[in-house]
Amino acid sequence: MLFRISLIAGFVVPAGAGKRVLVRAVGPGLTPFGVTGVLAQPVLQLQSGSTVVAQNTNWTTSADRDAITAGSSQSGAFALSAGDSALIATLAPGNYTVLVTGVGATSGIALIVVNINIDYRHPATMNDELVIETSVKSVGNRSSALPPGRTIRSNTACFAFF
Repeated sequence: MLFRISLIAGFVVPAGAGKRVLVRAVGPGLTPFGVTGVLAQPVLQLQSGSTVVAQNTNWTTSADRDAITAGSSQSGAFALSAGDSALIATLAPGNYTVLVTGVGATSGIALIVVNINIDYRHPATMNDELVIETSVKSVGNRSSALPPGRTIRSNTACFAFF
């Protein structure tokens, strides 16, 4: 039986001004860190409720690739590899979900990275809060979950490891 596994992370942009975020789905970019069995081609989808806000498959073909490179550099993030997926968006306050799957229902190890306030022209404010909710689910008769409800107060990066 084939199980399609999705990596899911949720986050909240707090009340106030919108936040510019960099969202990355890293598979091949984990290889230089000694990770094997990576997801060769992550498909990244950013949702607000049931609305798809943005999506990307392979950041190198994105119209925003220069902004993604600059945002990664500004936030101190490690370099992406070809095959990784990423997007940049300015998000209004609210709840957001990041969904990562593999092209063609492939599977492997992947990492979701959400960098908030990457735009140096609009610096983070004291006590900015990014709430991360995580879970791993599969379609079929198996599922697993990670402990939810981590709250991280940061003006830099938040990581969800799976």
